[in-house]
Amino acid sequence: MTSRPDPTLFAALHGELAPYPAPPGGGADAYGLFLARSSALGWLDTLWGMNDAGRDPAPGSRAAWFQVAPLGGAVPVQPFLACAGEVVARLGTLRLDALRLLLPLPEGGGPAGGAVMGLLQEAGWFAGAAEDAAVPVRVTLDSGAAADGAALPGAGPALLPWLRGFKQTVFDCASVTAGEPDEAGAAEAAYGPAPVDALWGGPARHRIVVTGGLAEWSLDALGWLAAFLAEGCAAQGVSGPLLLTATASGAPRT
Repeated sequence: MTSRPDPTLFAALHGELAPYPAPPGGGADAYGLFLARSSALGWLDTLWGMNDAGRDPAPGSRAAWFQVAPLGGAVPVQPFLACAGEVVARLGTLRLDALRLLLPLPEGGGPAGGAVMGLLQEAGWFAGAAEDAAVPVRVTLDSGAAADGAALPGAGPALLPWLRGFKQTVFDCASVTAGEPDEAGAAEAAYGPAPVDALWGGPARHRIVVTGGLAEWSLDALGWLAAFLAEGCAAQGVSGPLLLTATASGAPRT
């Protein structure tokens, strides 16, 4: 039996990062800022252990990326992306075009930390978002080459009513469908290679596509949505890790 890779949270922020002028003596780096900020918030060595982070200055590549090892049962995707967002805000001004996120889920399925009720409480944070801030989003979830990755497309029909079964105003799910066979290649052409296959059991073999309206195009809202989708997939018996790619139509600068 092939063993799964150790749980890894990896986020790649794609878009245009206009850096701030470097101060005398050199500017800060993504790794040092992420380490310092997650330590200040009490998340380092409690929610995750630090692995790596960096910036890709070449046009058209990742603007910034972050990698940690989650600690404990829950997947701390929301604080992880919140910390990443604060780091990027120190580096420059980001136009976020797409998010690629590696989501570890429990082996054998089951709730990914049992966080649904917490997510419903946290949905109140977005209640103050402007009505015209809502954007249509398209989220692709890919499972790797492991045999149980085939459970992901089969979960689609049950995932749609599950997502619609909770009263919340963050994400209005429109559809859950099977992905096209060439989508993984198209995503790689648009956003570069996925995280190293050894981190998640890739390459992608099975996928579903989730569409709907998101309250706002921000890392806060995307973190909420990613955690919600992780809970839904795990509830349908899907094991991780999954590679999530989120894009929006007409996304404003963030």
